[in-house]
Amino acid sequence: EYCATKHRGDLFDHVLAARGLAPRQLAHIGDNYVADVLSAKARGVRSLHFNAGHYERALWMREASQGVSLPPALQQARLSAALTAPPAADKAAAFFYGLGAVYAGPILSGLARWAVDVCVRQGVGVLLCHMREGALISACVRRELARRPDVRLRVVLCYTSRQSTWWASLHEEAPEKALDKLIERRFYTFADLRRELEIDIGGWAPEQRLSDFRDDPSGAAGLAFRAWGLENWPRFDAHIRSERRKLDAYIADLTGGDDFATLEYSCQ
Repeated sequence: EYCATKHRGDLFDHVLAARGLAPRQLAHIGDNYVADVLSAKARGVRSLHFNAGHYERALWMREASQGVSLPPALQQARLSAALTAPPAADKAAAFFYGLGAVYAGPILSGLARWAVDVCVRQGVGVLLCHMREGALISACVRRELARRPDVRLRVVLCYTSRQSTWWASLHEEAPEKALDKLIERRFYTFADLRRELEIDIGGWAPEQRLSDFRDDPSGAAGLAFRAWGLENWPRFDAHIRSERRKLDAYIADLTGGDDFATLEYSCQ
């Protein structure tokens, strides 16, 4: 971006000038002894060297040989995860600290490559990457696209969630099927139903969860809920249609009407 590097030392000059600092006011930490230590000292900048170790270097070399390509921010994040493992961590904890360094890189790189391949085969022009992890996977996809300049694919972050699109997803469901899905929602209460649909919940307790009917849908309470739901279905249907229109408008704004694919990566 600045046509400057640590190896030459002119990147330190740029930072000092941009921040209005004297060399002694800046401290630099890095793992490369030449670029991060010797070059910094040559400019009068204090430096601290940490050794990433043979394990991480071997990992990087192996990934490079397999064509794994990751954004710099992700490379640094997983290196930090590996290096910050507590010295006294037990075997299980140490495994999870190293998980990002060992597995996340190849998986994310492979997922990005696969997503681009699928979009190319299907002639898709827009790839919507769902948040929250969408920022991470979209960076990996853009990195993959940088290696393939012949591919024309627009990568866009999509701020949707299962909760925000749940009602819209029922637009083609029959009333009975929609009510069946409604009682599958965990922790969803009649108070939530009243707030979202602006509907009179009658004699139902506001704090009662709809999932209470899941274990015995043919019991008295389950049948009573279904009868109430079908009686009030016009209000349900109006809300579903409204939410679907909002979702369609949002997606159209993101894609410009082009064919699109969606990609969701979950760290759970």
